[in-house]
Amino acid sequence: MPNSPQRLVSIRRDGQVYEVKLLEFVESSGHGLSIRISPNGEVQITGIGLGHPSIINMYQSRGHWIWVSIKASNIDKLLRILNTVTGSEKDCRCEDVTEVLYTVAKLSKSTIIEGFVEKFVKKVPVHGVTKCEKVEVT
Repeated sequence: MPNSPQRLVSIRRDGQVYEVKLLEFVESSGHGLSIRISPNGEVQITGIGLGHPSIINMYQSRGHWIWVSIKASNIDKLLRILNTVTGSEKDCRCEDVTEVLYTVAKLSKSTIIEGFVEKFVKKVPVHGVTKCEKVEVT
């Protein structure tokens, strides 16, 4: 039986641009999404192949595939959350990460992206609980 996947959410700031990566590793290969959000409202979602071809990277085992580039208005709240989250690891709350990822998934209008995001974060509305995979802030 194969090992269960290892999942990681990585958040970093590069100048004014925030990058959130959702990476899933199975044994020695993986795949994932890179979400780049800039202050001018541009959101770019890219599939990443790390040796594991899947629908999320359009079956490219190595390489990238751009899912969507969105010009979003009113992303000030997302930028504030990301600014707080990247301030320090102790300021990184699962609820904040979940809100950012759910918002971006909705903007993408892709059920594939929404499904992949739900592997990493999950809202349980009845109980008001959110669950996150390991979040690393760099």
